[in-house]
Amino acid sequence: MNKDFNKKIKIVFLLFTFYFLLSTLSVFAQSTPQFLVSWNSQSYTPNWYNGKIGATYGSSVNISFELIVGGKVADISKTGIRWYKNDKLVKNENNGLGIKNYSFINNTYGEDDIEIRISIPDYKGNTLDKIIKIPVKSPEVILDTKRFDRKLSKGVNPITLWPFFFNVIDNRELSFNLSSDKGAVSNLSNNSSIFNLELNQNALLDTGVRLQAIVKNIKNAMESASRMIQYNIE
Repeated sequence: MNKDFNKKIKIVFLLFTFYFLLSTLSVFAQSTPQFLVSWNSQSYTPNWYNGKIGATYGSSVNISFELIVGGKVADISKTGIRWYKNDKLVKNENNGLGIKNYSFINNTYGEDDIEIRISIPDYKGNTLDKIIKIPVKSPEVILDTKRFDRKLSKGVNPITLWPFFFNVIDNRELSFNLSSDKGAVSNLSNNSSIFNLELNQNALLDTGVRLQAIVKNIKNAMESASRMIQYNIE
């Protein structure tokens, strides 16, 4: 009888301890300040692209945040906030208190990330930091033949050039060119991104066809992308 009673007491004690620890962790997690950060880059991608748009050279980048405490937005309007870009201080209390946004023009090339650090040196006696990495993208172009096997057919093959990560508003600010080592290439309209490649019946099946796509920023010829792909003919 005593053994069963003691066993029940131990089980109740363990359950109570587990519940207490779980409740404590939950309260701690809710009260710990969390950064809610959003950012966007003004570089061009097709409207069907759902990925995060990286920064390209010359594009503007905008970052903002809220500090969440206990599930609510904290009032940090009178708090000193420091912004660092690649470890260089770019904004601090001298620019004003409660600065929750930062914008800049990207002046880097290549595939390196831009590191942004948001630091609150004194939030109720504690230092809070958040690091965000913004990818830097080079312009790209994709050849879309509506097929996934890198094969083209004899006859007319429609091909669309999709540009990514250009410092433009829309693709009317870009020039498109598609060339082939065999077959006739025609543009559906003036400076269209859609082409037709016509391969006649005498096209050699074993040699395939090589296509080269080039897309350029009309206002900045230094900003361009090219791609060359070998296709089989069936």
